[in-house]
Amino acid sequence: MMAVTVEHITAIAILKQAGHSDTELWLPLDLGFSKTDEASYLPSIEEVTIAIARHHSLDPGTLADLLEASFFSPSEDSDADSYDTQQEDFRESAQERSIRVLLSEDEALRARIEMVVDRHLRWVIPSNMKVEVRVLPISEAGDRPLFNRSVEVIHPSSPEPSQES
Repeated sequence: MMAVTVEHITAIAILKQAGHSDTELWLPLDLGFSKTDEASYLPSIEEVTIAIARHHSLDPGTLADLLEASFFSPSEDSDADSYDTQQEDFRESAQERSIRVLLSEDEALRARIEMVVDRHLRWVIPSNMKVEVRVLPISEAGDRPLFNRSVEVIHPSSPEPSQES
């Protein structure tokens, strides 16, 4: 998937009614999709170019929804994952791509961390419990940093921990 930022995107629709002259409608858009492979009926998300208007009102969730609605097509092969798993995997990929396209580097990092927490941790943390996770780099090992992790479980009956300054 490639993304380009453009000044404006306008869809021009022509309304034709019998007995009336044609009416042109000019519709400003926040984004448009084009496929790179003209031969494919439904391109994969990798074959799509997204044009985004410079002054758009999109957020990554909305763009991911649009990508899913436009390009998700489950495989019916017998060795393919279930429909739900395919959809969840596509959705995660669309969210990653949307985050990368629409957010700054710091915002994208925060959003990706939130995605990981949402996908993997929300299933193991009881709804009446607060868990705080801190991840701090402690050293470099080759091209991957090592991290010191600490997890604090705050039970409902426990007072809130004091904030460090």
